[in-house]
Amino acid sequence: MNSELKAKLINRFKKIPSLDRLVLSTSGVVIFLILLNLITGNRASPRVRNFSWQNQQIGAKDKSFIITFNRPVEHSSVEANLQIKPLLPGKISWMGNKMAYTLTQPPLYENTYEIKLEGAKISNDPEKEIAPFQTKFQTRDRAFAYLGVDGEEQGRLILYNLTQQKKTVLTPGDLVVIDFEGYPHGEKILFSALNKNSESQDLGSQKLYTVTTGINFANPKKAQPPGKIKEILDSENYHNLEFDLAADAKNIVVRRINKENAADFGLWLIPESGKPQSLEIQGGKINIAPDGKTVAVTQTEGIAIAPLTATETSGKLLSGYNQIIAYDQTSERTILVKYEPDYTASLFVQNKRGEEQKILTTPRTIIECELEPKKEKILYCLTSEARKNQAEAMIFLAAINLETAEIIDLLALPYQGEAQISISPDGIGLLFDRLVPATEVDNETLTTEDGVAIATGRLWLLPLPETLDNENLQNLAPQELIPGFHPHWLP
Repeated sequence: MNSELKAKLINRFKKIPSLDRLVLSTSGVVIFLILLNLITGNRASPRVRNFSWQNQQIGAKDKSFIITFNRPVEHSSVEANLQIKPLLPGKISWMGNKMAYTLTQPPLYENTYEIKLEGAKISNDPEKEIAPFQTKFQTRDRAFAYLGVDGEEQGRLILYNLTQQKKTVLTPGDLVVIDFEGYPHGEKILFSALNKNSESQDLGSQKLYTVTTGINFANPKKAQPPGKIKEILDSENYHNLEFDLAADAKNIVVRRINKENAADFGLWLIPESGKPQSLEIQGGKINIAPDGKTVAVTQTEGIAIAPLTATETSGKLLSGYNQIIAYDQTSERTILVKYEPDYTASLFVQNKRGEEQKILTTPRTIIECELEPKKEKILYCLTSEARKNQAEAMIFLAAINLETAEIIDLLALPYQGEAQISISPDGIGLLFDRLVPATEVDNETLTTEDGVAIATGRLWLLPLPETLDNENLQNLAPQELIPGFHPHWLP
């Protein structure tokens, strides 16, 4: 380019306004970088760019992880060379350069999982391998909460880390805890309690609180010290009865009765961020579905299903049923009980389309059930059997196969008042309590949620077998743990 032409070009560029010159210069740099990336992009070393569970402590509610690659990869080669130890069953799906691994069973708690990927090829180049990738992630400790029975622990909410054999008392001695439920990340527990210093000690005077646990599985750095209490619902104008916390903790449903007008009773909704509001629904026992979209409440005609979210606009009535005893994790199947005129109990499974299947009929009373989380085929239930002589009454821990309708008694125990069960999130253990009723009652005597006076209690852990065959059943041996009652595993 001669000097005269060069001078003309420079002169014309100078005549362009300064803002326009800046835009042109910036555009030129961007175009250059894009071209450079297109030319050199394929030369970047093929590798894993991101692993979604990196440095996380996961639980049963964590359903899938994602591995992101920086280059297109050969799917079949990656799937063939991916190793997870110990075994973690799952299914693989793809979206571009992202591989999703969706678990088909919950991970085992108190475990460290190792992921390796070596020898996988990139797309359209069988000679080129992805850089070896290796990482680890951990699962949560096994932990549960329960109510204390002895000495200074009596009536207090206690957290027990079974993995670390560590006990933490969460509530003060002036609060007598009645019931509780854990939040999904273990960071706090919702509970109802009576104040020992209050004039009224009837169960309806209980208030709702939350208390911090000292842990936070979602973000350990944000864990608050244990024992910080916050009042959620007072009992100034209404008696508070039972409550249920949604699995995602976005809603609490409480059954309440107006202190001045007994005809004003029913369910109230407490949103995660908002004020308590009446749902204008009456009934008894309440259950929020696992997806958090509906709440079930027992009524004289059956079980009413009421919406809790904008996506669920209408309710329905499950006519003739007496109790919802379990859901599957997706809320697709509901397990119900119907008490027959001949005093037997029938067990049904109903899907969202309203199609029902009768599983079995039993002469026993079905007290409480939980569905094992691994394959959701076995229902573990506490059942009782009346005897003419009350001293001979028995309580059974039974396993019910929902596919074969087979019922197997795992434990048979003398009836000593109410009992409760709780299955661990990974499905390998079942907690239950055994109470000793009090023979002498005073103002300091501890009572259960049903008003039964108790002298003491013990917690037991029953390891659950992989299969219900004779060999596994013969080796079942519950392990005695610690004094307490009303156990619930943390999620």
